[in-house]
Amino acid sequence: MSAREWDHMNGTVVSDDEESTEAMQMRANLVTDSTLESTRRMVALCVESEGVGVKTLDQMWAQGDQLSRIEGDMDHMNADMRDTEKTLTQMEKWCGLCLCPCTQPKRFSSDSGTWTTVKEKRAVVSGQPRMGTPDVNSGRSDAGSVDSKGYIIKVLNDAREEEMEGNMGEVSNLLGALRNMALDMGQEMDAQNQRLDTINRKAESNEARVQAINDRASKLAKDSAPSMLPSFPSLPPGASLLKGMSGLK
Repeated sequence: MSAREWDHMNGTVVSDDEESTEAMQMRANLVTDSTLESTRRMVALCVESEGVGVKTLDQMWAQGDQLSRIEGDMDHMNADMRDTEKTLTQMEKWCGLCLCPCTQPKRFSSDSGTWTTVKEKRAVVSGQPRMGTPDVNSGRSDAGSVDSKGYIIKVLNDAREEEMEGNMGEVSNLLGALRNMALDMGQEMDAQNQRLDTINRKAESNEARVQAINDRASKLAKDSAPSMLPSFPSLPPGASLLKGMSGLK
């Protein structure tokens, strides 16, 4: 029941001005309640988005750690193949002293930009501080930075408008944190894309190096097989090695 109906039931005479004021008051209350609910939903959505952003950053950093381990395995593989090449070089030496120019195999030459440049970049990156757990308060502004007039124009000056003001301030702070997280995601994504390109180049280089080592090992086994077999003097037909040796006495 409206206030006007209540007045009519009690025999109270209500003027048009009073009726207009009452209608405006009711309208203001409805708008205030609706706006308050809207600000509450805004805060809830921002908090939910912030939680999703934190989880996404954690997953991206875990993925970056996995890429670092993969790249480290590529480096170890390359170092092991260098040792293998040194061993093959020693085995290819003529009489164990020097390499024969006519049989010297073609050496594998890797792109220096694939390994040296990446190591230098890694040294620079490792010297930079790594972000840990995302700080959700890093992008939130202080309350004193808000204009003294506030975010809303207060009409009723009640607790609802105070809550709306606080909600809008919280939304502003949350949006600042979301912006910082978006920037961090973009930087991490660019860094991981570059690392993926580096891993692909290293994988191609290692694959070519393995093929070159296999070719050298096959050639070495083929060339050295006859010389590694023991040689015995030829014996006449029907003679045995023991008989031939007994004749030497």
